[in-house]
Amino acid sequence: MILPPAVEFGARLVVLLVTLAAAVALAREPGRGAFARVTGTLGFLALAAAETVVGAGLIGEGDPLQAWIRLGGYAVLLVAALPAAAPTSGSAAAVAPVPGGAITPAVAGLAAGLLTAVRRRRLPAGPWLGVGVMLFGAADLVEGLDRDWAGAASIGIRVAGAVAVARSVLAITRYRLRLRFLAGFTGLLLAVVLLVSVAIGTVIDRNLREGAFDRLVGQAEDAQRNLVDLASDEVRRLVVLGEVRRIADTIRAGGAIPGSLIRELRDRLLPDVDLVLFLDRRGAIRGRTGVDAARAFEVVGTQAVDFAIREGTEVSSLDALSGGGLALLGVAPIRLEGATAPAGFAVAGFIVDEELLEREVIVGRDTRAVALQGFRGSPPELVAAAGFSEESPTVPTDVLRRAFLAFLEGREIESRTVQLGGAEHFAALTPLRQEVGRPVGILVVAEPAGVVAATRRAVNEVLFVVAVAVIGLAFLVALLAARRITRPLGKLTEAARRVQAGDLAATADVRGEDEVADLSKAFNRMTGSVATMTEELRIAAAEQSRLRARLETVLDSMGDGLLAVDPEGIVATSNPAAASLLGRPRDEVAGLPLRETLVGHDATGRSLEDIAWSPEGLAFVERPDGGEVPVAISSAPLRDADGERIGRVYVLRDMSFEYQVERMKREFLANVSHELRTPLTPIIGYSELMMKRDIPGAQSKEFAASILESARRLERIVAMLVDFSAIEAGRLPVVTEPLEVSPVLDEAATAWRRRSERHRFDIDVTGSLPAAQVNPSLFRRMLDELVDNAVKYSPEGGRVRIAATSRNSNGRPMLSIEVSDEGIGIEPDSLTGIFEGFSQVDSSDTRSFGGLGLGLTFVKRLAEAHGGAVSAESAPGRGSTFRFTVPAAENLRERF
Repeated sequence: MILPPAVEFGARLVVLLVTLAAAVALAREPGRGAFARVTGTLGFLALAAAETVVGAGLIGEGDPLQAWIRLGGYAVLLVAALPAAAPTSGSAAAVAPVPGGAITPAVAGLAAGLLTAVRRRRLPAGPWLGVGVMLFGAADLVEGLDRDWAGAASIGIRVAGAVAVARSVLAITRYRLRLRFLAGFTGLLLAVVLLVSVAIGTVIDRNLREGAFDRLVGQAEDAQRNLVDLASDEVRRLVVLGEVRRIADTIRAGGAIPGSLIRELRDRLLPDVDLVLFLDRRGAIRGRTGVDAARAFEVVGTQAVDFAIREGTEVSSLDALSGGGLALLGVAPIRLEGATAPAGFAVAGFIVDEELLEREVIVGRDTRAVALQGFRGSPPELVAAAGFSEESPTVPTDVLRRAFLAFLEGREIESRTVQLGGAEHFAALTPLRQEVGRPVGILVVAEPAGVVAATRRAVNEVLFVVAVAVIGLAFLVALLAARRITRPLGKLTEAARRVQAGDLAATADVRGEDEVADLSKAFNRMTGSVATMTEELRIAAAEQSRLRARLETVLDSMGDGLLAVDPEGIVATSNPAAASLLGRPRDEVAGLPLRETLVGHDATGRSLEDIAWSPEGLAFVERPDGGEVPVAISSAPLRDADGERIGRVYVLRDMSFEYQVERMKREFLANVSHELRTPLTPIIGYSELMMKRDIPGAQSKEFAASILESARRLERIVAMLVDFSAIEAGRLPVVTEPLEVSPVLDEAATAWRRRSERHRFDIDVTGSLPAAQVNPSLFRRMLDELVDNAVKYSPEGGRVRIAATSRNSNGRPMLSIEVSDEGIGIEPDSLTGIFEGFSQVDSSDTRSFGGLGLGLTFVKRLAEAHGGAVSAESAPGRGSTFRFTVPAAENLRERF
């Protein structure tokens, strides 16, 4: 299968330009190392060189030099795709043998393409470069096959590889404006050159073919005419000889012409004729030479001889011999001077064979000829062929049959392309006719198509060189133009990058009066304006930042919580106070819906979710930890400068202290009224009895003792209130002095033994204790409050243990006073609030134990005033342990 020359020309030109484009693109590919760029460029330059030397006709098809060049290109590409940064001793370049050895160009191309596709798989369109190289290698492989279709298939595969490489080249050039300009310009120029070259090649090819056919038609016409003229010329020589009277007399006398005379005449005057016959008037043979008797009778029996004898005229004609073959005969009458009837006839003839066809008067020097005989129902037989050195040519029967039918219709010449001897020929077919006009054979004058193909190839090589030169020159011009166009754009790009990096004073130095220069001037003005506006924005931003900082400081310093929500009810911002009230991290509050942030109920018990957009007044917010905080909520809409509503702001005031004060006030009044009424009842009751009745002395003394005990209890309550108020107001001075603790503990135990017979009071002092640096009166009151608390909450009696130990706290010596009982104990949930003011585990009016709820609070305040602390441990039904610490005498000075 042979491709049209124009197609092959275009394919080679496309492959050449694509490989050159790949070399240029790889040389400027961004993000690749220098070694990869250089080797990739050299590899594709080698492939381009291989196409150039073949397309320009510098070497022939199949020349080993082409294989060497391609092998070198593939080897360099293989090295470029290796994982190592440079070729090693085991690289393809080091082990590649001569073409046809272990590593052929096809194998090297396939390997280089595969490795390139793998190495470039993460690049944009990267694998297509490797696919293209693999297709180039496959084309080399197919080209080496001994098949008719191998050449055409090889060119098709190579074009497919060029398309794949072009796709990768386009992906590379999209990052560089200059390369894109060059690629577009070169592609357009390639298209134009291809169209022009293909058109020129097509015209030249058609003209060459038409010229070949015209030349062959002329030769066929000349051959047909020269055959007849040749026979006429030869026979005329015989009849004008000097010996014509002698021959005529011999024929008239009925004798035989001596053979020696005939041979002498042929050898001297007609050395090229094959046969000479002399006939009498009736056609009897009187002499012959160059032909045996049987062939002589065949010649006499031809229509040409018969027509000449019958008409008595000269005849020159081709005729078929009865025994096979064709004869070119010239028959002329032999007349004596003054005689009207011929004395006989002379016949000069040629047997149509290779020698006859090779005469220059029949065919040209570079032309081949074939003579065939017979059309009477059987295939034409080859008579003679000239110009074929190896085997006798065969002409397709259908071609001959169509030509013979055309000749019967009156046509004299048929031109077409035929296969002769297994090769394509341009041929002109002309009929070989008898004198009467009937065809007896066909003469084929042919010229090998390779002659035209060689001429056409030479023209294509010239066109290829011209096209490459034109494209190369245009590429250089385009490169200069692209550089002139893209250099200002490059300066603009560099200036833009400097602006992006923060250099707002960057300018692009582009001169000229074209659009790019105008763009540069506009860019420079823009950067100036941007620099000015940026400075203004920086000042404004700094002022805004300071204002924002002040506002954030104000918000963060607010004691009240603040929430701002957008129109969809999503919290946009908050302050630390709000996050603290809600029990959530501040960064977690922002972005939550308000209904998920403000969870709780108002004073009437209504859920805040039902009134989440505008809750007002007192509410109780539930925290994630399960606690509940009383807050006062106020809200107002947020509006922008145009009065458009953009959200709402909520202010949350912590009401825990006020709520606690209110609770304490209620509990205080309840406790005071209860505690005051308790001692006043016996005082008033006994006093009224003593006033209204005469009470016996013993009973009167008992009433007086009860009145005195209740009065002292009232005094103790009042003293407790006064001292607690003084401590809270900071008006109770704590003047300390050294105090031995053990005697004080013994005195307290002794006094309480007299007051409560149901309890056993034990003193537990470990070792020798240092003196305490305390206010003696307040120390005794702290101890008395704890013992009173132990006695009160162990109504069934039991042991009350009073202990003192020495301990260190934060590097200083301290004394720990501990009072334990075996009473009712305290629930763990209630331990956290027992040291708060006016706090009791049971604060109801029907509680079993009295008291103001200030005893433990009083102890806590006094211990802290001395620099110590209080703590408690308890279990329900197992009693409680309370302790306080005070500093040792050698550690603490007087405190206020």
